[in-house]
This record gives sequence, C-alpha cells and structure tokens, in this order.
Amino acid sequence: MITHHPNDALLLDYASGAASEPMSLLIATHLALCPSCRRKVADYEAIGGAFVSNCGSEKISRELKSETLASLDDFLDVETCHDTSIGTRSDEPKAGIPQPLSDYCGEVDNKDVWQWAGFGIKKIPLLEIHDKFECYMLAIRGGKKVPSHDHGGSEWTLVLDGAFTDEAGHFSRGDMVEMREGEEHQPMADAGKDCICLVVAEAPVSLTGSVGRFLNPFIGN
Repeated sequence: MITHHPNDALLLDYASGAASEPMSLLIATHLALCPSCRRKVADYEAIGGAFVSNCGSEKISRELKSETLASLDDFLDVETCHDTSIGTRSDEPKAGIPQPLSDYCGEVDNKDVWQWAGFGIKKIPLLEIHDKFECYMLAIRGGKKVPSHDHGGSEWTLVLDGAFTDEAGHFSRGDMVEMREGEEHQPMADAGKDCICLVVAEAPVSLTGSVGRFLNPFIGN
C-alpha cells in the first residue's frame, strides 16, 4: 500500500503542464502506481478544463493564427527529436517498470546500462541534457546502507521495486519521498532484494562524516 505521496503543489504543476520534463516523468511514473493521486490529477484537470471553457473568446488575426501554428510545428519537431534520443521506446513496459519510465530507461535488465557508483549503488542516468535537474535510476543492493549524505537542493525519490528505510520512515513500491536542502539521511535497502528508485535532484549530494568529507572530492562534489 502506498503511504507516501507527492504534495498537492507537484500534482497541480503536473496537471497544468507547468512541471519540467524530469518532474513530469517522476509524477507520471508515480501516477501509474497510485490510483489516489491519479484521481487528484483528474480532478485538477477537470477544474482547469472548466475554467478554460468558461473564459470568453476573442477573434485573432489570420497572421497571428498562422504564426502560432508555425511555432507549434517547430516545437513538435524538437520534441519528437528529443524523445527519440533519450531512451529506447517500446510498446511493452519492462518488467516492474511503469510505462512512463519504461520509454526512457532502455533495457534495465541489461547489466551494461547500469553504471557502478560505489557503496553498493548502480545508476542509469536519464535526461542528461536537462540543465536544472539531475534525473536517474538508482539501484541499492539489498541489505546495503548508503553512506550518510546531505543535499544541496531538493531531491525526490520514487521507489519502483524493493524498499528502503531512512530517518523519515519506510518506503516501498510507489512511495515517494522529498528531501530538502540541508537535510541529511542514510537510506538502507531491505534485505533480500535490490531497491530500485527513480530520483530527480536539484543538486548533487554531499557525503557527511569524516570519511565522507574525505571522499567528496573523488566523487565530484
């Protein structure tokens, strides 16, 4: 049972189309697993649709209409090129990976797509061209404790498989947790199964403690 959800502001941004691509991917993946948040987003979309339908309309010039449609054509061309460059598209979801994310992450069962990150952690970078957020899949070996670290900005983690426990509680499939700038934690994956997550972060983490601070220069922080 999912007990940890994105806040209403994130759901509203997603419903209105205001969310960035990494955040939209994160929320869409959570919605694929969470019926209660799907209902909330549907309600937000219905309210937005009603608001638009009640707005008055004004005539626009033929020139403005042509320019707007031409701009949309250019936008759609860019989006199409971008989509095909960030992952393997497939009609069928990968095992255990919800469809919104499945389109982005390629063959997750292929060991070669995972990058070793040390401390029993593996990563698959996603949306690497995005300049505001880091977005990646993270696998923590079952029973392994991630080094204690803090955050240079907000970080959102969605559990896709397995589970982990940290100072904020226990998180399993479909649960989403937000850590804010300056907050410190040390997640530990449940024993017996790797914990696989989707992570969106505003800034890299920094390891804490005497050993962690010594290692930060070697991991790029």
